[in-house]
Amino acid sequence: DILKAIYNALRGPQWTLSTNWLNDDVSFCLWHGIECVSGTESVRGIRLPQNDLEGDVPSVIFELANLEEINLAGNQIAFSFEGIDRASKLEYLNVDKIGLKTLSGLENAPQLKLLHVVGNDFRGVFPEEIYSLANLEVLYLSDNDIGGRLHSAMAALSNLVYLQCYECGLDQSIPT
Repeated sequence: DILKAIYNALRGPQWTLSTNWLNDDVSFCLWHGIECVSGTESVRGIRLPQNDLEGDVPSVIFELANLEEINLAGNQIAFSFEGIDRASKLEYLNVDKIGLKTLSGLENAPQLKLLHVVGNDFRGVFPEEIYSLANLEVLYLSDNDIGGRLHSAMAALSNLVYLQCYECGLDQSIPT
């Protein structure tokens, strides 16, 4: 029912690829863009980048008990982090180029290890919610005019091994 809610909320019939979606004769593990935990009927990943999704991503997406990965990059969607704390296994999130203006609520997903937020709209302000992501290892933040300086709290991200921030307007080196 959660996957059906996502399909309906994001104009599923108009997606570029929607193979097997809503086909009751086929396991949802075989629907385009869905990956299940091996040997189970439990969703591990949702990968629907650049697939002409439009609309508001329903917060029930975070109720998928074994969800580890979400990739909705390059779609015309509104994405809220409200309820992300329910996705306790979520480690990979790609919301590149969807027009995000804020990451409010993301701080409730400290288990995230890889975050893609390239090409969004964080004008002039570094998204401070990132400082709460203690397990973050990789951060793609390019093409966001965050400008200015990074807060010294950046140094507390001790697991961060890769930061990509081209065209971010930073006027300093990264605190260590």
